[in-house]
Amino acid sequence: MSEWAQRNRNVVIVGILALTVIFTSLVLVIGYDDSTEVPPKIAVGERSPQTFIADRTTSEFPDPVKTERERELAADNVPAPFKKNTTTSQSVINSINAFFADLEEGAFKPQEKPLEVVVPSVVGMTVAAAEKTASESGLVATVGGSVVTSDEAQDGTVAFQSPLAGVTVEEGSGVNLVVFRWQDSSTTTSTLPPTTTT
Repeated sequence: MSEWAQRNRNVVIVGILALTVIFTSLVLVIGYDDSTEVPPKIAVGERSPQTFIADRTTSEFPDPVKTERERELAADNVPAPFKKNTTTSQSVINSINAFFADLEEGAFKPQEKPLEVVVPSVVGMTVAAAEKTASESGLVATVGGSVVTSDEAQDGTVAFQSPLAGVTVEEGSGVNLVVFRWQDSSTTTSTLPPTTTT
């Protein structure tokens, strides 16, 4: 380094910095392009310029107002998940009403008291006559047993009845008949039961 540069070292450094700033400014000013960019012209049938970059999106831009309107329209037009069958509905309602009407008639209204009849006397009648008399009174006569008689004239006639004549019973009740059965005493032998002692 020269003697003068060593003595004026600060002046040299400042000079170098000033020259660097001036050179940089000149490069920036000269290299600046102030022309506006012209968009490429596109025509049908012509090739696109190499500087043209096409927009790759294919989706439509969302329109919030139209989207909400379409959503409301779709919600209003959704079909019902089921259809109302008025015939079936009315049939079910009629069945329910009939059930409760029957329930009210049977459960809440007092039951009618059954008719009562007086048991007629059928003792001494034949079984057929006794059954007819009982039936005319609203009763049912049935033969429930027999007793032996030595009088042939009593054979087949009613010896006893239950319930007794004159008793009041419900209509449709039964009358039990015990009938005489004739047995010739001359041809029968009787055996006494064995005696027992305690």
